[in-house]
Amino acid sequence: YLVVENVPALGLTKELLELFALYGTIEEYRCLDDYPCEEFTDVYWIKFQSLPQARAAKRKVDDHIFFSSNLRVRYGPEYETIVDTRQKLIDRRHVISIKTNEKKDENTLTKFQKTRPIQSNDAPSHPVPVMYPQEDLSTYYNYSIQSHEPPIPGVGYPTSFSTSLTSTSYQPHIDSNSLSSTVNAIRQRINDASSNPTSTKK
Repeated sequence: YLVVENVPALGLTKELLELFALYGTIEEYRCLDDYPCEEFTDVYWIKFQSLPQARAAKRKVDDHIFFSSNLRVRYGPEYETIVDTRQKLIDRRHVISIKTNEKKDENTLTKFQKTRPIQSNDAPSHPVPVMYPQEDLSTYYNYSIQSHEPPIPGVGYPTSFSTSLTSTSYQPHIDSNSLSSTVNAIRQRINDASSNPTSTKK
């Protein structure tokens, strides 16, 4: 319920109701003729359909200039019935419960954010290098660690051999029996060719 004071006594009931109807549905209204007021002014009693609508109308229309007069709007709890008061208390309890739960949720979220470790977004994330096992090539190639040149695959080197360009101590190993047999075979072919020139031409 709202009580509207300082309304000019010019028969402005229709205009006043149109102004308050902007903020909700008006269920009932009447002019309070016996209500104490200033001279040449009227006082109106207005009942809205819901309490939020009445609150919005009071907040917007209070001290509003209406036909060169500042309206004064207040609540009228003296016009409430027991049912109205009970319903208003139930609605108020429901609103308080909602606000309390929202406050609890905010406190829980704040505590959770404080307990979480803070990670800086400015710090670059470097990838962790992956280490793979490497094979020991010394099992395939027999050469010194101090060598300056890589070995040739498939060639076995003596243990004391070094591939350094400055090393001149290496002497190739040749089998003497194999060399003698090769020389004898070449000589035999030369002798056969000399003694039988006809077969050579064929």
